[in-house]
Amino acid sequence: MDLLGKDVRVLSLEDLLLILCVNGTKDIWGRLEISCCVAELLRDNPQLRWTEMLEEARRLGAERMLLLGLYLARDLFQAPLPQVVTDRLGRLPKLRTMAQKVYRLMFDNPEQQPTLFELTMFRLRCRERLRDRLNYCVRRVLTPTYQDVEILQLPSSFEFLYPLLRPLKLIRR
Repeated sequence: MDLLGKDVRVLSLEDLLLILCVNGTKDIWGRLEISCCVAELLRDNPQLRWTEMLEEARRLGAERMLLLGLYLARDLFQAPLPQVVTDRLGRLPKLRTMAQKVYRLMFDNPEQQPTLFELTMFRLRCRERLRDRLNYCVRRVLTPTYQDVEILQLPSSFEFLYPLLRPLKLIRR
């Protein structure tokens, strides 16, 4: 893409769609605008390379996240989907259950944020591979949060201890 005379690299539409769906899933689709963006991208770009995109999502362990985003875009905004996608959606009944969870959080009480437990369980269900679920759990336990650093401010030479201290903090809770 040319921007002010400079060649700028941009994401392919397939990569953009996958990123939108992964990002939407991260937040349990709490922002309706992301579903709307997915729907508009689908409407404006019927030429998407679906087979390659689905294969890439599967390879990355993000197929369920992609399909959930597509399911929501179709259900909420009547976004058009090709047969290869609707066939996949039909083979994953879990998606309907996950979408119902999204709808409850989105429409029943939109001001209420999901609990940490709800958020964690949803994110785990969105991962189809065991290794991705385990990796997610390890990162949740070991990665210090901003609050962790604020509560216990260590000198920079001891910052390596934060991942070791975080599990202790979680146990104390």
